[in-house]
Amino acid sequence: VAPRDHSPIYDISFVYPTDKRTIVIPEYAAGEGDAEWVPEGGVKPMMSAEVSEVTVVAGKVALGAKLTEETLTDLPQLVAEIRAEIINRIGLAEEAGILNGTGADGQIKGVASDMPGFSLSTFKIEKANAFDAIVAVYTQVVSVSDMAYRPNLVLMNPIDYAQMQLTKDVNGQYLRPFRVGDELIPGLRVEASTAIKQGELWVGDFNYLNIRDVWALTITFGWENDDFTKNLVTMIGEKRLMAYIK
Repeated sequence: VAPRDHSPIYDISFVYPTDKRTIVIPEYAAGEGDAEWVPEGGVKPMMSAEVSEVTVVAGKVALGAKLTEETLTDLPQLVAEIRAEIINRIGLAEEAGILNGTGADGQIKGVASDMPGFSLSTFKIEKANAFDAIVAVYTQVVSVSDMAYRPNLVLMNPIDYAQMQLTKDVNGQYLRPFRVGDELIPGLRVEASTAIKQGELWVGDFNYLNIRDVWALTITFGWENDDFTKNLVTMIGEKRLMAYIK
């Protein structure tokens, strides 16, 4: 089985390599001033905003396993399975870090702290379900931002995702308003993620999520402590990255 070496987030975020351990990015406070129609010779309106600098620090996610030299020689298929399992678990931890990382103890700072909660009090739907909740959150993003941002990804806990897909009406017919490609709204994908708590869903325009890979995912073999005398080999998988919303 091919390992899940990266999150679906990677497919729609701005991902590129870097050779720096930290970067400094500008952060803009909410600006004032809107565009207006101006008569000939009239004064153009101006916009103002405050800018501050934020330092983003890279973090490393890793996992290892010890194997005997006999295993390496006699059971190459088992070694491949262990390698795949390491890659898969690193991918899961990486996704959780991008979303919920604390910024302490080697973790990167996740984007959760930059994501506001749902607060669109004017959006009211009778007999609301999970499908309606997704549309409501999408509506908040596009309306508050004056259509500047258009969410392209919904992340849900796998249990919530399954329950939503299996929702039925009083006659037992499935209520599944998704379009081709599993899109509820054109351009809005829905994906299951164990990084999301049950009962929550995250919606965002992930075109504005930057993921910078300092070290690509690598698998290396080596000795440590008394591995040599015990005929053991240590397999290490690791990756180093940083993530931020511009």
